[in-house]
Amino acid sequence: MDAIQRQLVGMDYFASRSVLENEVYESGRAEPIKPVPKPGEAVQLRFAASLLICVPKESSTKAQNEEDYEVLIQLRGSRGFFGSLTVFPGGGLDASDGDPAWRNLFLKSIAKSPTLTEGTTPETVLHEFTRLFPLSAAVAALRETFEEVGALLTVNTASNQVSTDAWKGHRDAVYKDPSSFLRLFSSADQPQPLPLLPVPWHHFVTPATEPTRYSARFLLTTLPSRPSISADGSETVTAYWSTPTAALNRLERGEIRMVEPQFLILKELQLRYPKWADLAAYSTYQTWRSPSEVADTVPETYRDPDTGMEVLTAPGDWLHSETPASESTLEAKPRNRVVLHPATGEGMGGNLSIYGRLELDRSIPWGDVCASPFGTRRKILGPLRGSGLFSQGEKI
Repeated sequence: MDAIQRQLVGMDYFASRSVLENEVYESGRAEPIKPVPKPGEAVQLRFAASLLICVPKESSTKAQNEEDYEVLIQLRGSRGFFGSLTVFPGGGLDASDGDPAWRNLFLKSIAKSPTLTEGTTPETVLHEFTRLFPLSAAVAALRETFEEVGALLTVNTASNQVSTDAWKGHRDAVYKDPSSFLRLFSSADQPQPLPLLPVPWHHFVTPATEPTRYSARFLLTTLPSRPSISADGSETVTAYWSTPTAALNRLERGEIRMVEPQFLILKELQLRYPKWADLAAYSTYQTWRSPSEVADTVPETYRDPDTGMEVLTAPGDWLHSETPASESTLEAKPRNRVVLHPATGEGMGGNLSIYGRLELDRSIPWGDVCASPFGTRRKILGPLRGSGLFSQGEKI
């Protein structure tokens, strides 16, 4: 891999992060959970994309103090890196996801979007998208969603999706050969659907201490109604619709398990976006996330020297390598972290460290840069006091 390729995928940047983490450990500020890569060691990243599909909640099932929409959530099979975890549809990028032909397909699909506002062109939409994410992330998220839950998201059908029965053969073909996903949209022998372009939402990178690391981009789209879904029975055991609050409550009760990115995304949806219309403004290209909101989040895992708990820290936390180690910082010990409570029970698959209850713990003001629980150069607006987000006795 030459220098230009390394710069494009951020390899030099991620390698430098492990150097910073080593300095934090060696300074005595924290105890390492796992060995940190030595300076100069290659950082192996796998690139992945996931899709958040949000639909209005049916009025008959609306509950007080919950969002007025639901998001598609799935339970992974017991095998693999994310075995038995609750996740959003998604998976690894394939080389075919970067085919230049996808650009023209998305230009056509945007032009046919019924929600495209006056003065907005397909070219400007793609410009805004690629300013934040590569188009290959959108393709991978759509393809993996089709493989795992059978929903083919398009712009030229009444409900924005194609029935699973009609496309079952294509679904099997895409599972065996990801490049066939493009042929599904570009074949000239019959009228073809056009792929729906989701919007950039978040970007998480696995901490340097993990043996397997992902650079995972999360995208979002809203649909007017639930698409037909069916779990593939292999990668996905079951798929269902849930409000962010209901999913977080299930996590708190120990009924489901998830890793930090999904937890933090659901937290943000719960806090910032209680209304489906607010999300729809993004998915219809009326507004966009800022570059800082989708900048890569590279958390760092430490054992807190005061509590002995394992914590996943973000910039602004006194343990994080990007937080200046000033005398005032070390005395005040500001917190911007997720506390990783040990899991109980058996039957968790995969080789990732699995935790039980995840607890958001923050003491820095919400207006500060890097005050987000997602940890990278961004802000989250709105008060938390009285939100029920913190356990009794925690300070904000």
